[in-house]
Amino acid sequence: MWTCPRCGHSFVIANLWHSCGVFAMSEHFDSHDPRVAETFEAIVDAAKTCGPLAVYAQKSRIVLQNRVRFASRHGRPRWLAKPDERCTTFAGLIEMDDTSGVIRSVITRKKHLILGLWLTHRIEHPLFTRYELDGNGIHYPYFQIGEATQLDAALRGWIAEAYVHGARR
Repeated sequence: MWTCPRCGHSFVIANLWHSCGVFAMSEHFDSHDPRVAETFEAIVDAAKTCGPLAVYAQKSRIVLQNRVRFASRHGRPRWLAKPDERCTTFAGLIEMDDTSGVIRSVITRKKHLILGLWLTHRIEHPLFTRYELDGNGIHYPYFQIGEATQLDAALRGWIAEAYVHGARR
């Protein structure tokens, strides 16, 4: 693992390009419904049951990391599927790099979080809002979660599955 001397974030590849910013976690929760922070803590707690992890605040998202970042990725997808396009595959249209992890992102909104996972299979859930699929069999479902009580057994299981993927070498 390489640690950036400027921002302190760790990467599996030395000198990997990244935004290199240091942001306060509170920036993601200021002026938000208090349930947003409670929901985030529930997500972190679910991930911590799997093993050690680091939590970094970035400009537009929060990163959870074990070996790789499993709450972040660089690059913006060029193709986003609507829920009714779940089965479509477009090989090579998702921009990825070696910091990609298995929970795609935790993004705060005023009254909810958007949680994105990196899985190897298709899933269904009532909180599902959108889907990305790359040509390598990687599935990226996103969920809108408004309160910690919505983090049910299925979501906790998928967070654990994502954590395991992030720990692989």
